[in-house]
Amino acid sequence: ARGRVDGAVGARGSAGHGDVSDDVSDGVTASVIAAEIARQLARRAQDSSICPSEVARALAPEPAAWRALMPRVREVASALRDQGRLRISRGGIDIAPDTLHRGAIRLARGPGFEA
Repeated sequence: ARGRVDGAVGARGSAGHGDVSDDVSDGVTASVIAAEIARQLARRAQDSSICPSEVARALAPEPAAWRALMPRVREVASALRDQGRLRISRGGIDIAPDTLHRGAIRLARGPGFEA
């Protein structure tokens, strides 16, 4: 069965970037990833950001495991951005969804952020 990431719908696919399933990736569900993103942002200053790798490392400390988790962390972050809960930026500038999987990015609280 597929779950939701706090309002995200169904399975990821052609329906849009907001879709994220709660499928397990290396034993880590989308809900667990979303909760870790929220936890880390809540512990920082309101205008601070985090690197997606910080989330992956917290959930899978072994180098091979956290690196394998990175695409899933970015996917969940994209869904949270589509819900307005997260901002994704590069060099302090919000980036377009189609550039999410290239280069270094930062995650910050969006207007709908909830810890």
